[in-house]
Amino acid sequence: MIRAALISFALAGAPVAAVAEAPPMPSCSAGGYEWHLSSIFGGGLIHALRVAGSGAETEYVIACTAGRAVEATRVGTEYGVLYDLAQGMSASAERYTLDDLAKFTRESGWQAKVVNFDKGACVCKLGF
Repeated sequence: MIRAALISFALAGAPVAAVAEAPPMPSCSAGGYEWHLSSIFGGGLIHALRVAGSGAETEYVIACTAGRAVEATRVGTEYGVLYDLAQGMSASAERYTLDDLAKFTRESGWQAKVVNFDKGACVCKLGF
């Protein structure tokens, strides 16, 4: 929990202008969902948001080549926990697994689990 808080705190100071100037990532539709790819992290991980027709959102950090992902659902009003943790972990000199990412996400109050993912298609065949 402390590590998650430190990573989130460290990332809170990132300049907003740097994020605002980034080009938009691809989006697509597949399986009745809208997918919005938001970031590419080291090690071939991507962050994506899946939006259902009802508007319900689920976040993913996906390892396309491994066919695995962390699936996380926000509980409450705090946004960006999965993204912040994944970004901090990918920038760290320490090595983390998707299981670690799911655990830290749960410790931050979200629902999270490691799931199998179609590594052939990844997200609308937009995998990186």
